[in-house]
Amino acid sequence: MARARALDAAGKLDVQTAPIMSQIAMRQSLLSPQAGRIPPEQVVRMVVPEAQQKDAYKELQESQQMNKARDNILESFDRLTKINTVGNRLASPIQSARQVAAIKDPLVAQLSKETAADSLNRTLSF
Repeated sequence: MARARALDAAGKLDVQTAPIMSQIAMRQSLLSPQAGRIPPEQVVRMVVPEAQQKDAYKELQESQQMNKARDNILESFDRLTKINTVGNRLASPIQSARQVAAIKDPLVAQLSKETAADSLNRTLSF
């Protein structure tokens, strides 16, 4: 009879600890070397409480947009660096100026737009 009660108690304990063990396993998988391959949306779903997920997804989307803008800007600077060499400027100054303007003008427009949107958001948040 005691053995049956012990087995019953162990079963109930397993049922109670199952969600906790599941959370521990998810968090350990996030810390593993493979974690970089997990999509951020899935990480939010696993880690962030459900009531806060909407805000977390919004922040994630804003972060991804900023990363994309940063990558675009850095790529533009890399292209400008390749074009804007002494040899290029001496060999074909007109062509170099056109190439630089073709890269620089959209870049300046994008930076202006991002800066204006950021300052507008800061103004509205006060």
